[in-house]
Amino acid sequence: MQARATGTITSSVIAYPTRFLEPIRLVASSGGNSWPLDYAAPYDFTNSANGSGVPSYYTLLNNQIETAGTGAATYTLDYYQAFSALTADADTNWLLTNAPGVYLYSSLIESAPFLGDGQPMQTWLAMLNSSIAAVNRATKYQGGGALAARVVR
Repeated sequence: MQARATGTITSSVIAYPTRFLEPIRLVASSGGNSWPLDYAAPYDFTNSANGSGVPSYYTLLNNQIETAGTGAATYTLDYYQAFSALTADADTNWLLTNAPGVYLYSSLIESAPFLGDGQPMQTWLAMLNSSIAAVNRATKYQGGGALAARVVR
């Protein structure tokens, strides 16, 4: 579910990429230099330039990413992306390829009210929880250090 988008920051705004869920990391570049942008909560965010005028931090507001700073810069955005919709018979996505049990047991649980017998539903729910736990174990964050919030004013 991780994806990367690149582009130019236009008028202190970056449009959400396709199926954007949340940012992982945002890096700006200008004049051969690159630097990470820090996140600021919307209530702490002011669109003011730092000393060099280049973007220094960002927030998520109005269905877009707004950056503080007025200078021209390019960006690299690493982000979480929603799965694409399955529309054709041959379509697949990461979850269906790597953990088909999540789809299978979710579908079976959804069918339970129409089958009239609640007994198998408990089994399907246990198998769904097991499948989800396996996905979580297999994709557990392996980064270094704890996440930390920063207040930027």
